[in-house]
Amino acid sequence: MKTVTGEYEAGYSVLVNGREVYAGGNNPQESQTVWPAPPCSLPPLKVGLRTVRRWCISTAKGIARERSANFAGVERVECVLDL
Repeated sequence: MKTVTGEYEAGYSVLVNGREVYAGGNNPQESQTVWPAPPCSLPPLKVGLRTVRRWCISTAKGIARERSANFAGVERVECVLDL
């Protein structure tokens, strides 16, 4: 059975069986834009982390329905800076 999960930080990704099938940003006007640019969200996010999490959950559940898959939740991934 297929399993759909999500990961979020400054933007978010939806994965099916561990493979990314969708990536979204944190800009409410343009879904693919992540502000500020990666690698990390050191300045404040364009939208709050709760909103990014909510978008991630909603998108992952929608993809799970489309693919007749199980939704297994989302998790926050910590961004690590290589200085």
